[in-house]
Amino acid sequence: MKKTLVLLLMVVVCSLCSHSLSFGQTPFTTHVYIVNGTDKDTLTLGVATTATYGIDSTTLGEKEAPPLPPADVFDTRFKDPRYSGVSPIMGQGLLKKDLRHLTSDCQIDTFRIHVQVPTTTASKNVTYTWNVAGLGCGRWRLTNSLNPNLTSIDVDMLQQTSVTVGNDTVPDIYIRKSDGTQYRTFDMATLALDGPVDAKGKHSYGKSVKPAVNQAQFCVSFTNTNAPTVVVNDLHVVFGEPVDSASLSVTHFTHVATSAKEKAGKKVTYTFSGTTIDSGVAVQICGYGAGAKAQTVKSYFWSRNDTALSKAVSGKNYPFDNNTLRLPMPNTVNAGEELFAQIYPKKPTPTPLVIGDVGSKTSPAWVTHSVYADVLKSLVANPGKAGKQLMHDTLPTAFTKFDTKTGLRTGKAMAGQLKALPPTSQRNSLFGQALTLAVNLGMSSTQKVPAGLGGLVINIPTSPANGWSLDSLLAKTSEFLTSGTVAAAPTITAAQLEALCQNVNTAFNGVIDTMSWGGTKVKFTPVSHIGDLGGWLMRVPGVEPKIIADLTGSYGNTPEQYSLSQNYPNPFNPTTTIQFSLSAPAEVTIKVFNVIGQEVATLVNHAQYGTGTNAVEFNATNMPSGVYFYRINVTDNANQPLFQEVKKMVLLK
Repeated sequence: MKKTLVLLLMVVVCSLCSHSLSFGQTPFTTHVYIVNGTDKDTLTLGVATTATYGIDSTTLGEKEAPPLPPADVFDTRFKDPRYSGVSPIMGQGLLKKDLRHLTSDCQIDTFRIHVQVPTTTASKNVTYTWNVAGLGCGRWRLTNSLNPNLTSIDVDMLQQTSVTVGNDTVPDIYIRKSDGTQYRTFDMATLALDGPVDAKGKHSYGKSVKPAVNQAQFCVSFTNTNAPTVVVNDLHVVFGEPVDSASLSVTHFTHVATSAKEKAGKKVTYTFSGTTIDSGVAVQICGYGAGAKAQTVKSYFWSRNDTALSKAVSGKNYPFDNNTLRLPMPNTVNAGEELFAQIYPKKPTPTPLVIGDVGSKTSPAWVTHSVYADVLKSLVANPGKAGKQLMHDTLPTAFTKFDTKTGLRTGKAMAGQLKALPPTSQRNSLFGQALTLAVNLGMSSTQKVPAGLGGLVINIPTSPANGWSLDSLLAKTSEFLTSGTVAAAPTITAAQLEALCQNVNTAFNGVIDTMSWGGTKVKFTPVSHIGDLGGWLMRVPGVEPKIIADLTGSYGNTPEQYSLSQNYPNPFNPTTTIQFSLSAPAEVTIKVFNVIGQEVATLVNHAQYGTGTNAVEFNATNMPSGVYFYRINVTDNANQPLFQEVKKMVLLK
C-alpha cells in the first residue's frame, strides 16, 4: 500500500462565529471576506432556528439588496433563486447576511454570492477568504456552478481558506454546506471480478490476497560530512535490495538515475543529482523495496561533478529512518471472506446470507449463500473467460422462472431454497444489485468500511421508497424478489428497486485503499462524502451506526500492525488527543512541527508503551492558531526503526 504524504500549507484566517445549542441543533454565523484591489466587503452566512426563507430583518438583520448600482461601482450581495416567489419577494437578493432555517445540523444549504467588479478596475480578480472549520456538519464546497458538468472551480473549504477567481468569467460563487460523513461501497462488477494479478499479468478471479510480505517501505538519510568548505552535487547509493524506482522520493536533489546494466525490477544502484548540497546538510531518500526483505545500504559515496570525493563507504548496519515490511493490498475477496467468518459462520450454527424471504420447499424461491464463494458464484459466470463473462445486468424481476438458452424467464418455475443463483440460471439485475447491497451493508456493519451505511435514509420525495433506510431497502427488495410485491409500497416496481440498489452500490465506489490490514481485519478507507450526492441519501443525526460484534476468535483486540490515528477533535482548541496502536511493546517518540518544519513540542520521547491502543494529549494553550503536523517514531529496544508516520492537525482559537 503505497501512500505519499503531501504536506499542504494552509493559511488559517480567523473569523468571528457564534455557537449556541437549541434543541440539539447548532446555529452559527460565519463570514466571507471579498477583496478586489482596494475594494473589499464582508458577507455573513449561517443557519438559525428562527430564520425563514423571507427577509428576517427585525430579528436577524437580513435586508433585501437594492438594485445593482452602476457598472463602475463595487458591489457584493447574496443572490439565491429560491427566494423567487417568497413573500416579501427578494428580486435583488439579500444584501450582506443570509441565514437559513435550521432543522438539522446536516441539512444541505446552498449560498450564492454575486460580485460586481467596477468596469474601470484593471484587475478583475476577486479573492474570497473564509474559515468554516468546525461549523455545519463537516462538508463545505465552493464552486462556480451547481452543475457538475460546468464546474471549473471546486474548492474544499476545509482544506484551504481562500481562493482567487476572475470576476470577468465567474461573477457568481456558490457555497454548499452539507454532511461531511464519508462512506465506501463497491459496485457489482468490482465484487464479481476482483482477484489478485501476478507479476506476469495473470488474473486469479475470486481469490483473496495472501498475507505475505512483498515489499519494505523505507526512508534513509545521508549527510554531507565532507569538510565544511566542500560542496557536493551527486550522491551515489547501492541498496542491498531491489527498489521500486517509481516510488522513490528524495529531498533537495531533482534527478534520479539508475544503472543501465541492471534489469528492470532488479535496480539497486542509484545516482541522485540536480543541486548542490552544503556540508552538514542531509538528504533523505524514501521509497519501497521491490522484494520481501527489509532494505539495506551496501555502499554510498558523494561526488562533485561526477568526481568522487572519497572511496565508497560500506553501508553495513547503516541506520534507516524507517524500514517497515509491508503486506500487499488486500482485495474485496479478503473482506468478503472475513465478513462471512464474522457474521455468516458455518459453525456452530450455519448462518447464510439470504436474498429473498425464506419459506418452504414449495414456496416462492429464495437464495442462500453459505460461504463467500457462493456470493461470487451468484454474481458472475465464467469470470476467467474473456468475452464470455456474464453478470446480472438484464431484466429486473421477481424470482419467477429460470432462464433457458432460448430466452429469459422461459424455463421452469423457481421455488424453494437455491444455494446460489448464477446469471446462467436467471440473469436478473435486481437480484445482482440486491446481493451487492447485502455485501456492502455487511461490510459496513462489521467496519470493513465505515459503519452506518445501513442507517442512511432515502430522500427522494417522488419515490415510493422515500424515507426508507438502506437496511429497509434490502429487506423490501428481498420481499419483492420472492413475492413480486412490497406490502408497504405496492406500487414500487422491480426497475425502481434495482435502480435504488445500484445507485447505493455506486454512490461511494472508488479506488481501493486500506486504513489497516495485517493478514486479517481488512479496513478499507472511505471514498466520498454523503453531502456530495445532492441530498437523495441522508444521514439521520443522532442515530448510532449498527455494528455487529466480533463472533470469531480471529478478531481480537490486538492490533495487526502499527498505526497512528487522526487527532480528535480536529480542529481543536486548545487540547486534542492523539491515539496510536502497537502490535508489540515498543519505544515511542511523538513530536509536533509547524508548517515550515520547526519542532514546536515533544509529547513523548523514547517512552515504552505496551501492545494495543494508547493515547497522549496535546495542549496548545501557548501556541498560535494554524496548521501543525505530528510525527510518531516507533523503535525497538535496540533503537531500530519499526514505524513512522506524520499527520496534519489544525489549531483554531
